[in-house]
Amino acid sequence: LKNRISSMEAVKEAGFCKFAVRKYDAFDEIGGKLSFSLCLLTETNDGIVLSAMHSTSGCYTYLKEIIKGKAFNKLSEQETRVLSDAIAYNDPVSEFIKD
Repeated sequence: LKNRISSMEAVKEAGFCKFAVRKYDAFDEIGGKLSFSLCLLTETNDGIVLSAMHSTSGCYTYLKEIIKGKAFNKLSEQETRVLSDAIAYNDPVSEFIKD
């Protein structure tokens, strides 16, 4: 039983348990908040920020790695905010999507 509990704890630590999404208008010519940034983090704040920016000419997606709450690529204002939201995340019911 101890071995099973240990393996379940290891899986839990490796899984995403903190998350946040922010919708926004990436460009002035597009309305409706079609762009978004999504942050998925483990308990140790390792994970990703995925951003999709919609414009009149297409959709651009970016994936940035997060290690211990820090990004090694420059984050946009929206990506910085969604990372901060995910780090602070502790309640699965409260304010998952922020505008």
